[in-house]
Formats: sequence, structure tokens, C-alpha cells
Amino acid sequence: MPGTGVHVFDLTPLTRRLASERRTAVVGFDMQTQTLKAAIPAVLVGVLIGAMFSQLLGVFTMLPGAAAGGAVYWLIAGRASTGLRVRHYQRFLDRRRVSDDILVCWRPMASGSSTFIRFLPGSVPLAHQEPSSV
Repeated sequence: MPGTGVHVFDLTPLTRRLASERRTAVVGFDMQTQTLKAAIPAVLVGVLIGAMFSQLLGVFTMLPGAAAGGAVYWLIAGRASTGLRVRHYQRFLDRRRVSDDILVCWRPMASGSSTFIRFLPGSVPLAHQEPSSV
């Protein structure tokens, strides 16, 4: 009987092309917005420093650029490990804004000085008067 028996079909040529046409490849990565905001200036500074040193260092031109880019990224994205955990650049700006003087009652006291200063009260207490009996 013709038509009876085992038939083997090779579907690979039929499905391979269709399957590859249906398939989409998405290449990308996830990054936090803050990381991206810190990485852009770091890359720009790294490229500029690398370009400045390109004629001097030749093959090693990537080293100062990578170091400068890493330092910029550390300043912008890194946080202090103690205290208020502020960003490193904020900590440096705060240090520049603060004066070295310690103020006590609005008078500057130099730290480490050996002089004694006597602070007096700013107002004189009122004398207590007994009510007069009439």
C-alpha cells in the first residue's frame, strides 16, 4: 500500500527563518539615574585629561584619564561613611564654608589657646522687691 508507513518531515527550513524573524534581541543595561548623572561628567573629565596627556604618555594615556574620571565619580556619587552620609563634594564645600573659629556667646574662641576669658551674663537680674503693705 502506497501511503502507509512512516513519514519524516524536516520542518527546520520552514521554522528557522520564521522563528528568527519573530525573535527580537534587546541589548541594554539598567542604570540608576544618579549613577548616570555621575558617570557623564566623570567620562568627560577622563577623556579631557586623557587627551591632554596623549602626546606625553603614549600607550599609558588612559591612566591619568581613568584616575581623573574615577576621582570625579567618587566625588559626585560617593558618600561619607560616617555622620550624615553626605556626598563627598558636599562635605568638601561645607568645610570651605565653615570658619575655623569656635563661637561661644558670639565671641570667637581660638581652639588650642591657653588664655582664659570670663563670660559675664548679658543682663542684670532684677532685684526682688517685697510688696509694700498699705
